[in-house]
Order: sequence, then structure tokens, then C-alpha cells
Amino acid sequence: PDLQLLHGIGADAFVAALAATGTSLAMSPTVEPLATSLVPPVPEVIAAGLKLSIAVDTSALATADMFTNMRVLLASAHLRSGNTRTPTARQLLQ
Repeated sequence: PDLQLLHGIGADAFVAALAATGTSLAMSPTVEPLATSLVPPVPEVIAAGLKLSIAVDTSALATADMFTNMRVLLASAHLRSGNTRTPTARQLLQ
């Protein structure tokens, strides 16, 4: 229960197992799409009940501004869900 994983790209298949163990997930939304060309699985993570947090991986590759990272995470949720499962500000700030 005291474990937090970083990134979450490619974790779609493991979201239910992570939620069952109480693991939280830190996403670096401005870095992950640049490094992997994938969109973070925000709606899936929140729907599964995982606690989500925002991380800054490297400021050399992308911005370290947390408000920009929150906006990118919200945009990622819009992309993944088609605007049907958009997280609340509270969910992004847990």
C-alpha cells in the first residue's frame, strides 16, 4: 500500500491489479507523450480507483511548471475518453 509507480504509459493492462493493491501512480504528462508518443491513461486510472499524482520527470525535455502539467493531464483525459470521463480538479490534485 505504500508504493507509488511513475509514468503509467503502457500500464493499461495492469490498472486493475494496481488499484487492488492500493498502489498509486505518478504521471509526468508533459514528458510521457514526447518520450513515447502515447497518451497517459488518465480516465482508466481514475475509473479503477487509483490515486493519481503529477510528476515532473525532466525539465530539460519539457516544462516543470505544475499548472501546465495539470492542463496537459486534463487534455490527455479528454483525448483518451472522448470527453466522457474527464477528471475533476480534486482528482488531479490528490
